[in-house]
Amino acid sequence: MVDLKHFEFYKKFVGTEHKVLFEGAKHRNSIFGFTENYIKVEIPYNSKLVNNIVDFRITGINETGNAEGKVLKVVKV
Repeated sequence: MVDLKHFEFYKKFVGTEHKVLFEGAKHRNSIFGFTENYIKVEIPYNSKLVNNIVDFRITGINETGNAEGKVLKVVKV
């Protein structure tokens, strides 16, 4: 169950764009990263994103309480 304060905080960022650093660990076919203000992001695993910074648009919050969205472009390899 997602904490209500956590959900409300993340919800404020839906529709916004951020830099996200994706880390190398693969868990449940997902890759995880963090925005510059520590919002945890989860998307389907893509090995090309490992240890890269990307421009990312948050489109929602998934059932585990992490932000989800769309990679707009890889900024730093």
